[in-house]
Amino acid sequence: MNSRNIIIGLIIATLIIAGLVFLRGNEFKQLGLIGTIQGKVDVGPICPVEREGVPCPVPPEAYTSRQIVIYKANGKTEVARAAINPDGTYSFELAPGSYTLDIARQGIDYGTGLPHSFVISAGETQEFYFSIDTGIR
Repeated sequence: MNSRNIIIGLIIATLIIAGLVFLRGNEFKQLGLIGTIQGKVDVGPICPVEREGVPCPVPPEAYTSRQIVIYKANGKTEVARAAINPDGTYSFELAPGSYTLDIARQGIDYGTGLPHSFVISAGETQEFYFSIDTGIR
């Protein structure tokens, strides 16, 4: 019965800590202590043969099937990951610090200007636009 009390105590302590972390995150947001990086991604070419000035329309799944990954400045420790929105936009709320933005590599996709290193400050919004070359020719 003693070990049961210990387990219950650990569960309660874990729930309390999780609640404090959640509240702290909302506090940071309310106080403007979170920064944002956002932008738009171009994906293409989509068709094997595109006439100059007449690009193929990009279907939403060309965006949503690809993910953006935010790493700590070392480029190895993952901090956040999300699919690109159907309209090609993305947005991440981050604690102040140094980060690297990249794409989750798939197939022969290549992101121009990636990986992208940046420093975000509290209350700041940065915009970063980039392209993903699908390799279709």
